[in-house]
Amino acid sequence: MYHCITSNRALNLNSIYILIMYKLFQLLLILTLIFQTYSCINADQSAAILLDGMELNQFRDIDYKNLQKTIDAREDVKTGIDALRAYYPINSESNSENAFKTKAITNELGSNYFFFQQDNLKDDSLDAIAIWIEYDLSSNGRITILGLKESYQCKEGRGHQEWSDELCQ
Repeated sequence: MYHCITSNRALNLNSIYILIMYKLFQLLLILTLIFQTYSCINADQSAAILLDGMELNQFRDIDYKNLQKTIDAREDVKTGIDALRAYYPINSESNSENAFKTKAITNELGSNYFFFQQDNLKDDSLDAIAIWIEYDLSSNGRITILGLKESYQCKEGRGHQEWSDELCQ
């Protein structure tokens, strides 16, 4: 009789152990799916904003601390284009041949992306610049920069003609 009680207790402990392991496996599977979905949404959206077949690896990271200080000191920065103007002065009057392209996306998770491209620059080495901004928009309308990147195309004889994170010569 004693042997049966011990066996039943061991059987119950094994069953509980198996049930706990099964629940942990389910939890791990759910967390993996959530993480993969979040990663796919973020990766797809941050790259989807780019134009002309560009890739994020063609951009270099820019330190955005000073831009954030500028934004924090102003009350008129409410959109991605406002953040861009605080960072990069757009002067279309100086060159009527400038070509501008912009694109903005807010993904399902609330991440905001803004893309800007300017071609035909009046510069001795730089032909075009592309700027990628990721930002958060708070409920009170304030922008927090989460990422800032630039890519460049050089004039002929001054470096690469394809988009690159390398500065022109």
